[in-house]
Amino acid sequence: GVFLRDMSQVTTILSSVFLFLCPIFYPLHVIPEQYHIFIYLNPLTFIVEQMRQIIIMEKLPNFVGIGVYLVFAFLFAQASYVWFMKTKKGFADVL
Repeated sequence: GVFLRDMSQVTTILSSVFLFLCPIFYPLHVIPEQYHIFIYLNPLTFIVEQMRQIIIMEKLPNFVGIGVYLVFAFLFAQASYVWFMKTKKGFADVL
């Protein structure tokens, strides 16, 4: 948000959109199959569906999917950290 001033407004809107696109309030099977790809673009969808599998359906989670999810989350966190470390020197100049 230091270099992109409008990021807080965009983040607020995207958070609301992701919340309503995530199948928290509705089960995924009520959405037509052709639109599932768009629902799965939301990073929360996989976790919500796995929790639904465990809690409601009493099934084991998809461990391979969770592993892939964790790898991508770790890579995103590492990339974010590297970007932050490269740009933190300029924060004082911009603020």
